[in-house]
Formats: sequence, structure tokens, C-alpha cells
Amino acid sequence: MQPGHPEGMRVRMRWILATAVSIAVILTALVLPPAARASSGTLSPPHSDAGLDTDVPANGLFDYLVVSVGVTVTGTGGFFVIVSLYNGTGTAFIAQGQRLVNLQAGSNVVDVRIRGYEI
Repeated sequence: MQPGHPEGMRVRMRWILATAVSIAVILTALVLPPAARASSGTLSPPHSDAGLDTDVPANGLFDYLVVSVGVTVTGTGGFFVIVSLYNGTGTAFIAQGQRLVNLQAGSNVVDVRIRGYEI
């Protein structure tokens, strides 16, 4: 993160998501017991985002962009959630975050972090 530009970083992160840059979320079932292997998931908008400053003491700069992804799954199991950010036209890759999670059947929200310096 560049010191001295907290507002610019906040605006840029918001712009990336607010302009619906293409968030591609892929849910992939992992090697699980047979009942869980049959599980599948779908995206459940709305999704949201927030900046996260993890410095102690906080320096006012976001270290992560946290994308909260709504997901509905058919069965309890392990899922790998990937969030990819692209430019406004969907032609240039910007950054990616991923998370391995155990989800219960039904609606879930998965928080995926993307490093701020990559954006």
C-alpha cells in the first residue's frame, strides 16, 4: 500500500466492485465422502465488499478487500471459493483471492480476502 493515499485506495477498491467488474466465483467440491461429493452450489446475490486494515495500530490503509459472497449449496461439505477481479470490461485480470470452507446445506456467506497491494 502506498502511504499517504488512503482515500484514493478506498475509492479505487470501491470502484472496482461498484462498477461490477467481473467477480468470478467458482465453487468446486473437494475430495469428500460420497454424500458430500454430490453437493453443488450456486451464487446467491447480493454480494458485498469492505476494506480491512489489519495493522496495529491501524494506519487507515486497507490491507485487504474482503468480498462477502452469498452461496447456496445442496449439501453439507467442503468447497473452494475463488473470487477473481477483472477490469470494467472483463478483459484484464486484476487480482484473486480464495478460501477453503466447510458449508452447511442452504444459504451461506463466505468472506474471501484479496490483498490490497494487488489491486
